Amino acid sequence: MIFAPFTGVEKHDKCVTFAAFLLSHENIEDYTWAFDHFVKAMGRNLVIILTDQCPSMKVTVHNSFSDKNGLIAKTDFMEKMKTYIWSSILETDEFERGWTEVLKEFKLYEHKWISDMYSIRSSLIPSFFRDEPMFGQMRTTSRSESENFFFGQFHRQRDTLYEFWLRFQFAMERQRNEIERLDHESKTCILETLSTWFIEDDAATLFTRAIFYKVHEEIIFLV
Repeated sequence: MIFAPFTGVEKHDKCVTFAAFLLSHENIEDYTWAFDHFVKAMGRNLVIILTDQCPSMKVTVHNSFSDKNGLIAKTDFMEKMKTYIWSSILETDEFERGWTEVLKEFKLYEHKWISDMYSIRSSLIPSFFRDEPMFGQMRTTSRSESENFFFGQFHRQRDTLYEFWLRFQFAMERQRNEIERLDHESKTCILETLSTWFIEDDAATLFTRAIFYKVHEEIIFLV
C-alpha cells in the first residue's frame, strides 16, 4: 500500500504531519477518498496545497477542495471575505464591520464553521496582529520530499499493517520529541545579536531560534 502524509510547517520551520493515509493505488478514486476524508476532518477547504505533477491528483484536488463539497457555496463570498480576512492595513473595528456586512449579505449567521472562525479571530485575522511578522510559508514540494525521507527511515515495504502502525506511532513520537527539544533550546539559549537595532533584540526574545536566524539574516543584510 502507498503511504500518503499531509505535511505542514511548524513554528521551528520544521515539517509537521497533519494526517496520513494508506492507499491501494495512486488513482483518482483513492485520492478522492483520501482528500474527501481529510477535508471532512479539517472542516474547511484548504487555502493552498502543493503537490507534484500527478495527473490523477490534479483532478482530485480540483474536485475535493472546491465548493462541490458544500462547505462554501459558489459565490463571490470568499472574494468579499478576503478583503477583510487577509488585509493587514485594516483596524479591528473595520474588520468587524466588514465581517458583519458579508455575513448579513450571505445569511451566514448560523453557519458553524463561520462562527468557529469568528470566535478565534484574534489569532486568525491579520487586523488583530498586524505588527507581528509571518514566517514558515510552504513554497515548494521540498517539504513533502523531506517528509517522505523522514518516514522512509522507519517504514519498510514488506511491513504488515500492524508493523506499519507501530512504526508510524514511533515516527510521530520522534517528531513530537524533536519539537519539545527545539522548544527547550529556544527557551534556554542566549542568541547573539550583531546590530544596534531594537528589532533584533525583540526578535531574539520573541521568536524560536530557527526563525530568529531567518530574521537575523534580513537584519544583517539591511545593516
